[in-house]
Amino acid sequence: VVPFLVVGSALIVVWLAARQAPILKLVGRRSLNVLGCVLGSASLTSAILLANQRDPSIAPSWLTVPPGSAAVLQRIYEGVPASWEVVASQGIVGRFGQRRYVYAFGKAGAPIPLETAKVMFVIAPIVGIETVPEPDALVAETALESTYHGTVVIHRDGVLGIVVDRSAVPGHVVKLPPPTAGGR
Repeated sequence: VVPFLVVGSALIVVWLAARQAPILKLVGRRSLNVLGCVLGSASLTSAILLANQRDPSIAPSWLTVPPGSAAVLQRIYEGVPASWEVVASQGIVGRFGQRRYVYAFGKAGAPIPLETAKVMFVIAPIVGIETVPEPDALVAETALESTYHGTVVIHRDGVLGIVVDRSAVPGHVVKLPPPTAGGR
């Protein structure tokens, strides 16, 4: 309830400021801007606190990447040519977001188009906030190696890098197998 009150109050202040309401004459534009910033900050803070209250497991895992995994990810980031497509786990895909072709590894069976001659799959089921359970990531690894003739270039600290050659994939589309019984 508290976040809705704070957000609602901030929206009313913004609405009043946009309409050049009589309150503007009363408090002045600068005061209204400060009030809007304060209410916006309060809204964000209360949302974070509320999320942490409802699920205490968020705080220790929220946006954390162990140092060893971070070093491996940095090595992959620096080593993959800019012309390559990257398909990365949801928890770390943002690191590769500036590329022309980047996809989040996630829903099993969803088609992943291979747009470039070489594609780097970066699978990190225990790094960041991940949506794919570790057993499903291992199934995907097996499929990338066996079905799509991928080559493991690195497997360390919870991060797996597999290069797939587009020419070895019929139809230039990868479809990863469905989740295991113990997965989702």
